[in-house]
Amino acid sequence: MRKKTFTLGIFGGGQLGKFLVQAANKLNIRTFVFTDSIDSPAIYYCDDFIISSYENKKKLDFFIKNINLATFEFENIPFKTLDYVEKKINVSPKPSIIKILQDRLKEKTFLNSIGIKTTEFYYLKKINKKKINNNVFPALVKTIRLGYDGKGQIFFKNKKNFL
Repeated sequence: MRKKTFTLGIFGGGQLGKFLVQAANKLNIRTFVFTDSIDSPAIYYCDDFIISSYENKKKLDFFIKNINLATFEFENIPFKTLDYVEKKINVSPKPSIIKILQDRLKEKTFLNSIGIKTTEFYYLKKINKKKINNNVFPALVKTIRLGYDGKGQIFFKNKKNFL
């Protein structure tokens, strides 16, 4: 077997990170995972890993020195972290995309602006009972940031149930 000479740095060690590591292994790519959770499944498959806060600059600098390219496996890596890393090494996709991915309103607006249709959506800053019509129900209300896998979501069957 050839020696692994390229090291991919992966922020996040969840299930998608694990799949990414497994795919990289098949391509003889060395992997180094940076995660903030000891329960990350990717750490059992990668070549190296760091478990630390994503804001720890000392650990980030060590990580950067030992990889050729950085990526992230989910959208909740702090933008500040990816921006810091990009100043020292290539990050793909670019960290600027994370600002869009971390905000559902920006994400849907962006997708619609480039011709990709999404489900109909409304931005609720505060609830105005008079402006809500029955045609929007049933409705799924989501937080703009940080909800995933059903977290940060509430389903409403009808207007009565909503108010």
